[in-house]
Amino acid sequence: MSPSRSMNPGVADLGRILYEPGAVFAGLKTRHSAWLPLLAFLVLQSAVAYWWVATADFAWQRQQMTAGVPGLAPQGQAALETTIAPTPMMITLQLGLVFGTLAAYAVQACYFLVAGKALDADVRLRQWFAFVSWVNVPKLLLLPLMALQIAVSDGRVTLEDLNLASLASLLRMDEANPWHGLAAGLDFTTVWSIVLATIGLRVWTGCGARAAAVTAVLPYAVIYGVWAAWIVLFS
Repeated sequence: MSPSRSMNPGVADLGRILYEPGAVFAGLKTRHSAWLPLLAFLVLQSAVAYWWVATADFAWQRQQMTAGVPGLAPQGQAALETTIAPTPMMITLQLGLVFGTLAAYAVQACYFLVAGKALDADVRLRQWFAFVSWVNVPKLLLLPLMALQIAVSDGRVTLEDLNLASLASLLRMDEANPWHGLAAGLDFTTVWSIVLATIGLRVWTGCGARAAAVTAVLPYAVIYGVWAAWIVLFS
């Protein structure tokens, strides 16, 4: 064990999981704290959200958001424009960030708990919550790209387009495109997290590579498959 790991193993593992995930997951099975990656994500994401709101051109933001709701009655447009203001936007974003992240991690942890039972693994829900927290570490890599987008946009970038690495940004999709929302949620960290989950499942459950990969991919396949079917059928 390196000296840095002895002093603060969590900090060292935060970087190591990106290039040495098997060894990190082996250690995390006994030291299963979720707090370091969770706090890092919440604090940094909160800072990016604060900067976006603080520098946003809200006249332009209102035009973009109301333009995305064609046929909106004047009363509805007025109500929508009231919510598109710095203070309500800041409160909504920060609360949504904290509670949305915790809820999403909890749902994923419950899924892995059920999947772990099917794989005959004796892993508790709290451990799976930590597992999910570490699997999502690659998302931290998106935050510098978001900060760069804010720095060069002069306040004229929507929240959905902050992620320069999303499939929607790479394909330069217009927001009116029915596939924009789905594509905006996909980027390289999605694939990276699936790979980490696959490796972690093998380490934590002892299952084969195919079973681990199917378990890791399944929730994404279901969510995005249903989403895509909805777009095809109703757009």
